[in-house]
Order: sequence, then structure tokens, then C-alpha cells
Amino acid sequence: MRHTRWSLAVGAMIALATTAPKARADDVAAEALFKEGRVLLAKGRIEEACDRFKRSGALEPRVGTLLNVGECFEHTKQYASAWGAYREAANLAARVADDREGLARERAALVEKRAAWLTVSVAPLPPGATLTRNGTKIDPAILDTAIPVDPGTHDIVVTAPGRKPWRAQLELREGEARRLAVPPVDSLPAEERARPRDAGLGGGTQSKVAVGLEIGGGVVLATGLLFGGLAIRTWSSVEDACPSARCASVAERDRLDHDRSRASTFAAVSTVATLAGGAALVTGVVLHVTAPERRVSVVPAFERGGGGLVATLSL
Repeated sequence: MRHTRWSLAVGAMIALATTAPKARADDVAAEALFKEGRVLLAKGRIEEACDRFKRSGALEPRVGTLLNVGECFEHTKQYASAWGAYREAANLAARVADDREGLARERAALVEKRAAWLTVSVAPLPPGATLTRNGTKIDPAILDTAIPVDPGTHDIVVTAPGRKPWRAQLELREGEARRLAVPPVDSLPAEERARPRDAGLGGGTQSKVAVGLEIGGGVVLATGLLFGGLAIRTWSSVEDACPSARCASVAERDRLDHDRSRASTFAAVSTVATLAGGAALVTGVVLHVTAPERRVSVVPAFERGGGGLVATLSL
């Protein structure tokens, strides 16, 4: 029994020794961020101050930090976010017996009156449907319930496989309460559901890819042509120095071997770069003139004595 107690004590001390330095470091960093946030807030640099307070709270949640986060949100008229920060500050204050609990609840009550309130109700959604507000998924648990939101524009979007996307945009003012009823989403026409889709390339994306391929392919192709010119010049110097491979001296013979090796290297680089650049360039051009639903593949083809490009268009 005594051995077990000592083992537990040693384990606890090891755990404290390994976690305490990190905890102290987080505490110091949180305090530094908090102080920097207060300075920025006093200078009117609201967004920067809010950033510091949020980062401080992520390292170590404190009542004072949350109160300052709420104040920042108030300055930017994000009253629902301020309400949430003040509520969190009040709950934390209650847990740690902080006397600022009353202040936090008082501020929460004040901004609650200025927040907008939105209720979203939906018809039964099809399998796989997604409901979002301003790009953030709406939890089904809060449907048919008034929730505080920041005043401003709110985009409600419903997407589902095989259905037409549904979208609504609401402009909510301070203190306004609105209810939005989302209707059943319509199915796509049968021919549109059956139409094959290009995997990942829409019209705008395809155009950007095409331009990138054209520019990159043109650069690589030009590099290949440049090395081709170097190969021709090097072979010419070989012929000039040693016509018909007959050299006047050993030095000329060594130069012949060196230049012949360089010319072969230049020729190999030229062949690879020309084929690759040409393939990319042709692909870019074809992508520009084809619809997003069409697929184009361009590959180099090698034959005895030469090579080329083969473009295939799938409808």
C-alpha cells in the first residue's frame, strides 16, 4: 500500500513538473496580450485590441478579458457577439466567485436590447441538406428559436444533393426581430441531374487554370527552344573544329568530345522542355475554347525518330 501511495505521489509530481512550465508560459503570454489590448483600445484601434483580447482569452479565460472582448464587440456594433461575451464573463465570474458577475450581467442585459433576433424555421429537409447563415452551419437544435444575431446583412442558404440551392438575404436592424420560413427546396430538372459534371472545374476556375497553363507552357516551351538553339550552335562548333570528326590535334579531339557531350545534353533538355511546354500550352488553349463539362487531355507521344502531342476531347 505504501509503495502504491509513493507511486501515485511521484506520478502527480511528474505531471505537475511537465505541465506547470507551459501553464506559466500561457499565463504570462495571456497577461501580455491583455495589457497590449488595453493600450490599443485606449488609442481607438478597436480591431487590433479585440484581436489581442481574443488571443489572451484563448490562452487563459479570465473575467476581465471577456469583459473587454464584449466591449470591443460593442464598439463595432456586434451586439449579439458582445452579449455572448458578457454572458460568458458572468458565468465564469460565478464559478470563481468574482465580484464582477453583476457588472457582466448588467452589460449583457443592455446589449441584449440592441441585438437583432432571428428565428429560422424550415420545412423537412432532404437527406444531405445543409443550412447555413453567413457561411456558418446552423445547428438544427436552434431552429424555430429566436437567437440573437449582430445587426446587418444575413445570408441564409440551403443546399442539398439533387436540389436547387435556396437563398435568402435579410437586413436586420438593432433590436429588430424577424422570422424566416425556409420552404421545401425544389428538385433539379431530370436532364440537369443526369448531366455529367466536370470534376472540380467550373467556368471561372477553368479559365484561370487555362491562363496558368498557357503562361507556364509558353515559358517552358521557350526554354526548350532556347536549349535547342544552344544544341545547334554547339554542334556547329564541333563541325567547324573537326570537319567529318577529323581533328588536327589531341586538344581539338578533347574539345570535340566535350562539345559533343554538351550538345547531347542541350538536345535532351530541349526535347523534354518543348514537349512539356507544348502539352501545357495546348491544354490551356483547348480549355479556353471548351465548355466546363468537356474534358481535355493532352499527352506527349513518342515514336521512333520523333515525337509529338496527342489531344483528346471527351464530350
